[in-house]
Amino acid sequence: MSQKHLIYLLLTLLLIMVALLTYIAGISESGYSSGLVHPLVSHMRVGGDGPVRFDAIGLPAFLLQAAVLILALVLIVLSISKRHRDFHLYGWLGICGAFGLFNWYMVYSSYQVFLDTGVVQYFLGFPLPSAWMIYGTWLSGLSLVVLYIVGFNRFIYTAQDELEYHKLIIEFKNSDATDSISDPL
Repeated sequence: MSQKHLIYLLLTLLLIMVALLTYIAGISESGYSSGLVHPLVSHMRVGGDGPVRFDAIGLPAFLLQAAVLILALVLIVLSISKRHRDFHLYGWLGICGAFGLFNWYMVYSSYQVFLDTGVVQYFLGFPLPSAWMIYGTWLSGLSLVVLYIVGFNRFIYTAQDELEYHKLIIEFKNSDATDSISDPL
């Protein structure tokens, strides 16, 4: 994908995010969205009607977070030199992005199941939506860390880059510019 196409994709994602945020900001407050007065403790509030609150904001919020995840991938691609962007990079980023989007879908859908059924399912001590958020979010982010570590010499700083760097150092040392400044090495 060319630099121009990536910039257009970035702009499109930002415009989608602005539209979603504008839509979300314009949604009128649903009944009891801030909760109900607690029957025994006057300064405490208890949850209101969860499905009613979620119906209005659920899908736009889901799409907004999906756009944020895709935006992060586009920014990663833009941070990598054009000469190192190849099919393998896009493939690995696609896999990492799929992990992130799958995790976000599971957070959203498991919460929707809870709202529909009222049944709380637990995984490793947390309600299922929270477990996806806690365990899945860092695992999907970890896939990007692994890609960075494993792909560093291929996508970030190659052996060719190292050679060019050393050539620049030798060129700098041999130039007249070194007369007026001290040697950085």
